Amino acid sequence: MKLGLENIRRLLDECCRGVRRGERPALAQAGASTFRVIHVAGTNGIDSICRARGYRTGLFTSPHLVTFRERIRVNGEMISENAVANGLSTIRNLTAGWDPHPTFFEVATALGLKYFSEAKLDVVTLETGIGGRLDATNAIQSDVSVITPIDFDHEQWLGKTIPQIATEKAGIIKPGVSVVCAPQRPEAERVIHARSVECEAPLQVVSERYDRS
Repeated sequence: MKLGLENIRRLLDECCRGVRRGERPALAQAGASTFRVIHVAGTNGIDSICRARGYRTGLFTSPHLVTFRERIRVNGEMISENAVANGLSTIRNLTAGWDPHPTFFEVATALGLKYFSEAKLDVVTLETGIGGRLDATNAIQSDVSVITPIDFDHEQWLGKTIPQIATEKAGIIKPGVSVVCAPQRPEAERVIHARSVECEAPLQVVSERYDRS
């Protein structure tokens, strides 16, 4: 597997124009969503919190436990089998003859975003698959970045030390986009802070538990 964003950017430009660059108003003109994107490096409960506040939400996660459809949800409901089949057929036709061919995760990401772009959503939460910097979900312009506690994970791809892994996870931080970060080990926190300063991205470290009610 070759990590990188070239293929997913090409794929998103082909199958759901405007989503990658955050051009939600352009999508709205075609009757699609003007959703905001929360990009998460790690697992979280943001989708359920947003739904509890009355927002119509999309959620993209990985891996799945029983069925692929678990990865793509709208308001907690899995994508339908027909939507999966139709979306994959469209993507297969678009990518016939591509070299390199999109990976499984790139196809899943594109399918999810295509599905979300055709729904009437307020907020979409995208969870990274591996790391962040070169993860397919990082091809999307987000409205806020969230980094959950960093630990040893996918060392063969992200590195064998906490600073190396933190560098990959902090790769979801984008210029001027606010960052919400869970408490971290000191060596991870230094990396995240440095990346936030570099990107002029406001950083909020959340150390308190909040009542969702």
